[in-house]
Amino acid sequence: MGHLINPIAYRLGHTRSWEDNWFIKNIYYPEFLHSILKIRQYIHYFWTTRFMEKKGILLSHFYIYKFIKHLLIKIFLYNKDFEKYI
Repeated sequence: MGHLINPIAYRLGHTRSWEDNWFIKNIYYPEFLHSILKIRQYIHYFWTTRFMEKKGILLSHFYIYKFIKHLLIKIFLYNKDFEKYI
């Protein structure tokens, strides 16, 4: 008899990685989490607007890394015109 598992959680680290990578040791964890969610929403909104689609730039995905005092955001983009030729 099998057990039900979450397939994404089962493969996490083998075929998939985390969407964000950060740790905070602070009392203001809910405020920090809310700010990270705002940043994610803004990046997704900015790169999926019609202006960017007219320019031929498409958002693939992005990662957010939090270091001690720095925030690193890696954004992966596609050029629509270049993808047509490949």
